[in-house]
Amino acid sequence: MLRSLEGKVVLVTSEYVVLDVNGLGFEINCSGSALKICSTSDMATLITYLQVSESGVALFGFSDEEERNIFLKLTSIKGIGGKLALTVLRHLNSEEIVTSVYNSDISAFSNVPGIGKKTAERICFELKRHFGDQIPEYMGRSLSGGSGMVRATVCEALRSLGFPNQKIHLALDRIQKNDASLFTSRDEGQLLKAALKELNTL
Repeated sequence: MLRSLEGKVVLVTSEYVVLDVNGLGFEINCSGSALKICSTSDMATLITYLQVSESGVALFGFSDEEERNIFLKLTSIKGIGGKLALTVLRHLNSEEIVTSVYNSDISAFSNVPGIGKKTAERICFELKRHFGDQIPEYMGRSLSGGSGMVRATVCEALRSLGFPNQKIHLALDRIQKNDASLFTSRDEGQLLKAALKELNTL
């Protein structure tokens, strides 16, 4: 059932994308990563999930299967619906979610709008149970090459300094676009300095 959609991007907002698929316009509520890969007038392919509930029908979009799987795991947790699960995926990417679960980092989830400390604790506990023994393997796949781990480490450092997730990711995305070597060098200190400098311009 609508496992993926490919079409021309008609509109990109801060929450959803409108995709023209053979003349049909699909409004897709997207994760942060999915929004980033969509540009107006370009072709895009999104992994999707159609949710049918008492509140209605909603179509969710993701950048890859990994994100979709995390979304489904999140929605299996009591008290977390599709909208809240997607909010998590707009503030934390797959790498950061897995790393936060692995480290039992409750603050990473409690910083997401709409999630309190108790819900954050439940997310950490439930996702760790869902991932089980696959966490190390999952992390190895998600953070291959070390660049993802460097980014996750710097993200956590910046969050501890009080910077909001949205600005952190915007700053790091700009840095990666201009100088990707800072991520592959595995030098967290240099990346942190560059991120602080970039954040001062936002």
